This record gives sequence, structure tokens and C-alpha cells, in this order.
Amino acid sequence: MSQQDTVLYDAQGPKARRRTAIGTAVAVLLLIGLAVVVVLRLAEQNQFSMELWGPLINPGNESFELVWGVIGEGIVNTIKAALIAMTLSVVIGTLIAVARLSLGRFARIPLIGLVEVLRGLPVVVLVYLCVRALPDVGVDLSDWPGGQVFWGLIIGLTAYNMVIFAEVVRAGSRPCRAGSGRRRSRPVSPTGRPCASSCYRRRSASCCRRSSASSWSC
Repeated sequence: MSQQDTVLYDAQGPKARRRTAIGTAVAVLLLIGLAVVVVLRLAEQNQFSMELWGPLINPGNESFELVWGVIGEGIVNTIKAALIAMTLSVVIGTLIAVARLSLGRFARIPLIGLVEVLRGLPVVVLVYLCVRALPDVGVDLSDWPGGQVFWGLIIGLTAYNMVIFAEVVRAGSRPCRAGSGRRRSRPVSPTGRPCASSCYRRRSASCCRRSSASSWSC
């Protein structure tokens, strides 16, 4: 697609394209320079030594198997938590959406408040509260399979995503408002004025005719 066909912004002229190219080149050079400075500073502090990276990349290191065992366990637990949270979010979110559509105006106020509060909180804050704050209020999940952190992560993800899914289901279930559907266009005259309603209904040869652009005009 050419620059003249875009609908997101006006096509740039020769001077604007030249300024954009120069600005892009300068930004790339600055980023490369910053990356070089960071690497040099880390190298001066021996941050790339095998003593630090050996347990991760050297199979002969005595801690190699232990480190990758912990990483593998974390990946598996993350996948498990994601699957459980997605399932619970779909089920609970659907129930919330159905309840909001079924209950009366005042009965659904608590659900609206719940949705607005949970939707406005960052998911990281919800996960932190579920992992750290639940034991302080007497909700101890350490005896469950996976422990407190595992189920705190699931509860936090579920609390955030269920309200998002509930809003999606509720919005998709509401009928279109009157007049929001696709309307049938009325024929117009060469001056741009719409034809009379009787002409629009009859579309007779004596009242309307086809224009060269295949549209009805009076």
C-alpha cells in the first residue's frame, strides 16, 4: 500500500521523510551506544564471569542440574496455574455476566461494584495481595497442593480475568440499539439532496434513474 492510501495519518512529504530518516538513525545510534556502555560497565564488575553464569550454561558445573530443575519446576507450575486460572475465569466470568443480565437494577449493583474494582486494579497487585495478604486475614492455602504461592497466583489471575471475560460476554449478549444496524441508503439527486420517499419506494423509471456510478438518483 502506498503512502497516499493510508487512512491513519497524512502522507509525509520529502522534507518530513528526510527528518524522519535522520531522527531514526540518530535514535538507533544512541541506543547502540547506550547498550555498549551498559555492557562495558557490567564487564568491569565481572558480571559475565563463569562463576556467575556457570550454573546456568555450563553442564559440568555442580549446580547446573539443580538450577535447571528449579527452572523446569517453575515453568510447569506456571503452565498449571495459567490453565487452572483460564478455566476458572471462563466459568466464573460467564456466571457473573449471566447474573448481571438476569438480575434487577438494584440486585446487580454489588456485581457492578465487584467488576469495576477488580478491573481497575493491576493484575500484579492482585497476585501480590492474594499471595501475601490472604494469610494475614486467616486464609491459609499452604496445605493445598502447590502451596500458598501457587494458589495465590491462581486466585489473583482468576480475579482479574473473570471480570474481563464477564464484560466481554455481557457486551456480546446485549442486542443492538435501535438504529445501530446497517441502514439502507436512499437514492440522491445529482445535487446531493435525497429523493422523495415516494420515489424511494417505487424506484420507477419515471421518477428515478440509474446514474453512471450505479446508484439511484432523481
